[in-house]
Amino acid sequence: MINPVLSVQELRVAFGAGDTRAVAVKSISFDLMPGETLGIVGESGSGKSVSALSTMALIRQAGGDIEDGKIIYDGRIDMVTATESEAREIRGNEIAMIFQEPMTSLNPVFTIGEQIIEPLITHLGLSKNEAKTRALAAMNEVRIPEPKRRYDQYPHELSGGMRQRAMIAMALVCEPKILIADEPTTALDVTIQAQILWLIKKLKSDHGTAVLFITHDLGVVAQIAERVAVMQMGNLVEIGAVDQIYRAPSHPYTRKLLSAVPVLGATPAKAKVADSASIVLALEDVSVRYPVKTGLLRRATSEVLAVDRVSFEVPKCTTLGLVGESGCGKSTISRAVMGLAYPSSGKISLDGADLATLSAQERFAFHRKTGIVFQDPFAALSPRRRAFDQIAEPMVIHNWGSPQKIRERVRWLLNRVGLGDEHLDRFPHEFSGGQRQRLCIARALALEPELLIADEPVSALDVSVQAQVLELFSELQLELGLTYLFISHDLAIVEQVSEAVAVMFMGRLVEYGPSKKVLSDPGHEYTKNLLASIPVPDPTKTLSKPKLFAEGRKSPIIPYGTMTGPVQMKEIGAGHYIYS
Repeated sequence: MINPVLSVQELRVAFGAGDTRAVAVKSISFDLMPGETLGIVGESGSGKSVSALSTMALIRQAGGDIEDGKIIYDGRIDMVTATESEAREIRGNEIAMIFQEPMTSLNPVFTIGEQIIEPLITHLGLSKNEAKTRALAAMNEVRIPEPKRRYDQYPHELSGGMRQRAMIAMALVCEPKILIADEPTTALDVTIQAQILWLIKKLKSDHGTAVLFITHDLGVVAQIAERVAVMQMGNLVEIGAVDQIYRAPSHPYTRKLLSAVPVLGATPAKAKVADSASIVLALEDVSVRYPVKTGLLRRATSEVLAVDRVSFEVPKCTTLGLVGESGCGKSTISRAVMGLAYPSSGKISLDGADLATLSAQERFAFHRKTGIVFQDPFAALSPRRRAFDQIAEPMVIHNWGSPQKIRERVRWLLNRVGLGDEHLDRFPHEFSGGQRQRLCIARALALEPELLIADEPVSALDVSVQAQVLELFSELQLELGLTYLFISHDLAIVEQVSEAVAVMFMGRLVEYGPSKKVLSDPGHEYTKNLLASIPVPDPTKTLSKPKLFAEGRKSPIIPYGTMTGPVQMKEIGAGHYIYS
């Protein structure tokens, strides 16, 4: 009989004291077998991460207390009663963890190499040279290009996907028996996510590592796990084989989660509006460059070509989905439209007015016509200001009306996004993630804009909350006549909300056209690769090795003043274009 490598028994975890004490995990039990991947799914606040931190004996550092239960590792030690020295000996050596956000998990003052060799020196007693050799091998195994150069770089010098690979290398360098992956791909693009999932699956098969995979993405779980545990409000409501859970879920909450997952092709794409509709936003041959200054005199010797000759139009009351990997130029375009970045060439027009020709007074008035919702609502809100003040601020700046009129407008906006008067005086930390995003939407709508830019507005939200926010976007568009520029890397969501799609790669527009055409019959190889990388919530479809798209891949850094050639777009269908 094979014994579990980890056995969680009647675990109960609470935070706070007295009347404010809250139970985060309520007597949950599960086993993790050697070489198995167990997916733990549920919404934010369900207790997933608390369970993981308890397993690592880190919950006390997070302010929690284990009130009851056992966490038996390898049949020999209870992590609940283990001393700190015993737990430290196991952490990083026999149980390793990959966190959701590598930028906050990596130490910014140490190089990547220094952080990877630390567990080797601490736990295995290797010399620095021996540890470096093993660290470079681990970096190569997780497919970090040029590992010798990356070894001496700092976290801020790496992309998000590369930082996550470094975290995986650090977690696996001591060949642990258990790998805990806490939302390791949530903030990553689908292509990078596919590579990370394939990597974890390969490393598990090569080293026999057991994986505890925590996520709210049921598509990811279907591709990587053998068993699934579903958590809700601190309770384990369902656990079983992945095919059984997906085929015939027994708990209503599991059924709710599965029904909320956006699946490409399951939702009819929004129909394209008539070509005669008035154009709200137009980009004509727009490029955005950032100078790279070097030397003692800080002269610009090169520049980053963030956006290269991009053109598209967004008709009134429609949604254009802007998709592509991190670094492709999506957010730079949104910043340029908002006046936060300045095009080096080309033209951006709003309601026919060229933004470059506006006077300071006209630009101030222009800001009333545009609103923006960012990816991370917590970072977008001031932690020191109450909800009312955050929504009212743009109206106060633009002299929108009397204090009484502004207060009535704020109350209406809060009510319209599903919040109430009781939320007016709360601070951001007193809201859930979905409520904070609703607060950001209310603020973006304060000045009655014509154009709303949504920059990855739901990527950090749970699937059920995501569905509610997307429904809110749809309702507001119909009710207020809004035009959306919807930026995302999730093509299933883009299909659901957009009439047209623009696909970007390395600063250039590579495909553009009606959503239905682009997403069902893509013409460009890069778009095909994006679609192939999407995890499907179907365990019968096995995860295949992702294909790396390398066509035309170049460094975005070019010699200062270099002119690029015109973009040649080839029409392959009615309104459907690809970069040729």
